[in-house]
This record gives sequence, C-alpha cells and structure tokens, in this order.
Amino acid sequence: MSNLSDQQLLDELNLRFEEKNRLLDEQKQFMADLKTVNEKLLQSEKLKSHFLSNIKNEINNPMTSIMGLLRMNLSDSVTTESAQKNTRLIYREASVLNFQMQNLFMAAELEAGVAYIDLKKFRCAEVVAEAISHVQSQMGDHQIDCVMDADVNQTILSDRNKLLVILSNLISNAHKFCDASSGRVTVALNKMEDHLLFLVSDNGVGISDEDRANIYDRFNQLDAGTTKNYGGHGLGLSIVHSLVDLLDGTMKIESQIGKGTVVSVILPIENASDVSPLFEEDFELFSDTNEEIF
Repeated sequence: MSNLSDQQLLDELNLRFEEKNRLLDEQKQFMADLKTVNEKLLQSEKLKSHFLSNIKNEINNPMTSIMGLLRMNLSDSVTTESAQKNTRLIYREASVLNFQMQNLFMAAELEAGVAYIDLKKFRCAEVVAEAISHVQSQMGDHQIDCVMDADVNQTILSDRNKLLVILSNLISNAHKFCDASSGRVTVALNKMEDHLLFLVSDNGVGISDEDRANIYDRFNQLDAGTTKNYGGHGLGLSIVHSLVDLLDGTMKIESQIGKGTVVSVILPIENASDVSPLFEEDFELFSDTNEEIF
C-alpha cells in the first residue's frame, strides 16, 4: 500500500466503497425478500385458520341436522308425512356433507401429489346431468333454474370422476352466487375439433377484476368473515384449476359485476369415437330442476 500513488490509493478506496455498497444493497434486498416471505406465511396461516373454522361448520352443520332428523324419525309420534319430509331433508343434508367431503379428499390427494388420472370412455352429457343432479339435491326449496345444452352422444376419453368434481364445483358456485328468485344457470357442451368446451354460465353477482386475480388461491374466499352471505370453504376453484391442469386442459373465467360469470373449460377428446358398452343403455337426464327426489 505504501508504494501506491495517491490516485491508485483513491481508486482502491473507491472500489472498496463500491463493494461495500453492493453488499449493503444485497443485504437490504434480502431483508425485503425475507419480510415478503414472512408476510405471505402469516397470511397463509390466517387463511388456513379461517378455512379450518369454516370447514368445521360446513361439516358439523349438516351432520347435526342429519342426526336430529333421524332422532325425530325414530320417535313413536312421527307420522308418515313428516317422516317423508324428514327423509328428504336428511338426503339434502347428506348431499351437502358428501360434497364437502369429496372436495376435501380431492384437495388432500392433490396436495400429496397422489391424484392420478383414471382414463375411461363415457358420454359427457351423462356426467353433466349427474353434476347438475348432485348440486340440485343440495338446494332444497331454494332451486335455481338450471338448463343443460349438451350433445347426448358426445363421448370423451378422460377421468370421469375428476370431470364430475370439476363440473359439480362450477355449477355449485354458479348456483351460490345467483338470486334465488331470478337466478339462471346454463351448462353447455360444444365440440371444438379435438377438444370439448364446457361452459358454465350464470346471471349472478359477478366477480370484480381485482378479485378475479385471487380466485384460484386455496383457502381463499372472496366473501369471507363471520357475516359472509355465501357458503363454501374456499377450495372449490383451486381444486377445479388443479384438476383441469391434471387433465391437460385449460380454463378461463369471464365476469362482470352484476351481470354474471362464464367459466369455460377445454379438455382434449383423445380417442373416444366409440361408446363403451358400459354406457350403451339409455339414461335419464336430470334437467328438470323442480322434480322431487321422493
């Protein structure tokens, strides 16, 4: 150092200052990144805590209703008419409980990475009708007009159960955010060369552009809190999005506040030109939303 000229000494000091400033900038960026990660972890814990509280109610409420109605049916004073009414209510609550549990099981499989594709050939209209029936069975007296527009003979080679979960969640969401007196849900199926397009549309409250950016987040609910107006557990759309990816498909959500929402899901048809013998027999389409179960 003693042999360095004044200019060389200044250059060396400048280099060391620049290095120190670079290290300080890196440290600041690291601390900022650490703060962001910590905030996300805290938010995730809050969402999980809210989810656990919410799903506990979503499961406990129908189970409590089922047990209470069964006790009433076991009473010596119950009449045939009241027993039939109670049985319809039990069926509705059991349908709600089954829907919640199926979503939980599917979410657990996706989280654990053990959700595998089970390819089968089936008629798409049958699955659409079954999904509508599943959702309608949970509605009770609060029926929403639901219309199916599908080619009865269109077949697909895919995972039938996962498609049923996808459609059930989309139809359930559409019902949930529609007005009971004027709500309308349409489930359409269209062929696009080597793909199938499923459209689930409603005339409900709609989704804002800001909320649409977060609708796939697991445990997240746009209508959250103790005074929320709509049911659910915040898993539905995250499950749908993951299952569509698993089936090598794509999905898109278009919505306007006060005008409704349209969800499109595109899935590959694969090689499904012939109907499997398992589904050769005719089936009934559950398109009449006012039909009584019993």
